Amino acid sequence: MKTAAEFFKKPHPHSRVKSDIVAKYLPAWMTILGPHCDELTYLDLFSGRGKYLDDSPSTPLKVLDAVGEKPQFHHKLKMHFYESDKDMYEQLRSNVEAHPTSALLRSKPDVQLREVNRELIGELPIKEGTFTFIDPCGYHNLTEELLAAVIKRWGSDCLFFLSTSGIKRNIVDGNQDQHLVELFGTHGLAVLKQKLKLPGKNTAKDKQILDALETNFTRDRSVYMIRFAMEFEDRRLTSHHLVFVCKHHRGFALMKDVMAKYSLVDTFGIPLWLYSNLRSEESGQNRLGLDDQMQRLKGKLLRDFGGETVAAKALVDRCHQSKYLYTEKNIKAAIDILEIDGKLTVDKPREKRIIGGQVTLGKDRLITFAG
Repeated sequence: MKTAAEFFKKPHPHSRVKSDIVAKYLPAWMTILGPHCDELTYLDLFSGRGKYLDDSPSTPLKVLDAVGEKPQFHHKLKMHFYESDKDMYEQLRSNVEAHPTSALLRSKPDVQLREVNRELIGELPIKEGTFTFIDPCGYHNLTEELLAAVIKRWGSDCLFFLSTSGIKRNIVDGNQDQHLVELFGTHGLAVLKQKLKLPGKNTAKDKQILDALETNFTRDRSVYMIRFAMEFEDRRLTSHHLVFVCKHHRGFALMKDVMAKYSLVDTFGIPLWLYSNLRSEESGQNRLGLDDQMQRLKGKLLRDFGGETVAAKALVDRCHQSKYLYTEKNIKAAIDILEIDGKLTVDKPREKRIIGGQVTLGKDRLITFAG
């Protein structure tokens, strides 16, 4: 495993993508939550130094860049950064204080030398309208208690980075790791151990780990979750995942749109929820082989909306509420194909909905599905 000093020499492609996703989501999230909250909170746990040794910004400074472009929220946003390594903390504090956005915010960013532990969890300023980014080294100090705490309030979303390779290795080797107990619970870990010891591909084992985490979250049926795999540049293995958790379909829809821009896609533009700079030049047909995802999406729409007449916006919202792992663009593409196939009708003919050479589907258009 790389040391912190080695990691911060220069950003790797997956590190840039991870930071970019946070920096693109936060301003859009503020735009949605801002009118409903007197105060907005951003928490960055395991913040690091703020910059790489080549002077490239890491997540804290990228987020400050993004916040600087949203002056309408400077009076209500409070930012908190936590780092447990003293040397990195000193550099982080210096980098955050020197950033131009820090002087624009009504509340100066709070930078603390703190370990992420049970004591800190109880003191985190988690209020309505809190977005938390958690980026531990591996999975240590990432606990079920912490994840539950950061999404417990209304409008509170969380994005965390998880190493599945370390979890697989320690479970298969039989290591007694208290961090795993705190992440999965005693019973959940026992069940996961049995599954991971069975023969299977790495991707299947990653899924079992993420399924176990999702089981903890989805005891509350209102939780939405996206799993975004990261394939490292030196090997075709998905050893790390970005996991997004929220409690409102608008946050879920927003993060799908953000992550989709960094994901490999199939021939229909449907995200595979996988980042890989190794395979970015491959065609969607080579990656997927068949149009399975579009077939599944079309079938799901016909099952869920069969016999109904529903406005386009209401349909898309219901898809998000039903936890479809498809973007609005994907859903509208499927509707277009189903219309061509005669499986549904729209209250305005296709030829009268063409703008700029493209068939459009306005939010108020009524869609009638075959029964």
